[in-house]
Amino acid sequence: MTSPDSAKGPSLPTASHPCIWMSAGLLSYRLCDRAFDCERCPLDLALRCEPRAEPVLALTQGRRRPPPDFPDDRRYAAGHTWVRVAADGTARVGVDAFAAQLIDCVHRVLGPRRGALLSQAAELCVLDTEAGELTVRAPCSATVLTANPALRHEPGLVLSSPNDRGWLAELRPTEPPAHTSELRDAAAARQLMELDLRRFRRQVALELLAGASTLGPTLADGGERLTSLSRMLGTLRYRALLQEFLT
Repeated sequence: MTSPDSAKGPSLPTASHPCIWMSAGLLSYRLCDRAFDCERCPLDLALRCEPRAEPVLALTQGRRRPPPDFPDDRRYAAGHTWVRVAADGTARVGVDAFAAQLIDCVHRVLGPRRGALLSQAAELCVLDTEAGELTVRAPCSATVLTANPALRHEPGLVLSSPNDRGWLAELRPTEPPAHTSELRDAAAARQLMELDLRRFRRQVALELLAGASTLGPTLADGGERLTSLSRMLGTLRYRALLQEFLT
């Protein structure tokens, strides 16, 4: 026999705080673990469809980093990498500032191998991150001349100085990147970042909503507040999400 209480849906734990979206009837079950700090909640931002990047990106990092910057002296690929050509025809490549904002922490940079011949979008190197290994794709066809030696001792430069000291490798491009149609200028790269930010927020919201019915309140064991997306989504799901934007 079904009791009247069971027909009302899941009961709330003692001292629970229903999410405002649950109170509004738009979510079936969701508890707030952020003390109603909606300004920095990725789910709230995604459901409101508001174009605010900083609160969402702040959840992906252990420390604050500068806002995403796209210098005009280089070209950018869809996988959020850049290539900057020197006067002698060699080029340095790295991840762009948007990708650097999404990644929590880099423990090691694996590769690239000196002398390797790379086609565009082939594996350039692998970042060993908090969420697992992430493949970075080459922005152009080229031969690898050298990897950045500074990253052996300071792999975190990939995130803290993505446009400068955190470059990944030096290459000799097969053709001038300026003539490669798949690469874009800084203005187009900023537009891509805005589009991908909206896609990222939507994907995060879908993942959080999918987990709400099975996870209940998004609290770690012992009631600790979850303040990073990798912990809120789980490392496997977050790694897959990151890799989608680096491809």
